[in-house]
Amino acid sequence: MTDFEDGATVPIIRHEDAHSWQPNPGVEALDFVRGEIGATSLLTGVATIDPGAGLVLHTHDCEESVTVIEGEATCEIEGELFQLRPYETSFVPPGVAHRFLNRSERPVKILYVYPSTRVARVPVERG
Repeated sequence: MTDFEDGATVPIIRHEDAHSWQPNPGVEALDFVRGEIGATSLLTGVATIDPGAGLVLHTHDCEESVTVIEGEATCEIEGELFQLRPYETSFVPPGVAHRFLNRSERPVKILYVYPSTRVARVPVERG
């Protein structure tokens, strides 16, 4: 966050101030806009998926939009596979099983956006 001379705070989130976490092996996520900085209905971030890595199949309790910003990702939604290149975007409604995989030899970066600061991530068992 950046402070102005008059004491006002502007919500500029620097890379070094992002909340870093690892949702799965080979995946690093950085949450930028989130409840801890004062957001009430938005969570955004960027994840880097290493070659051969990916997210487990899961659902959320809210909508999600994911845009590939670097590399090529495989997106699985309800068992159907889609190849996404930079600036191609997925929209996943609540409760829909999905995941992102990197089947390439280069890292993939994705931008994720949720209309909630408290996002439930529920793994889906394959039967």
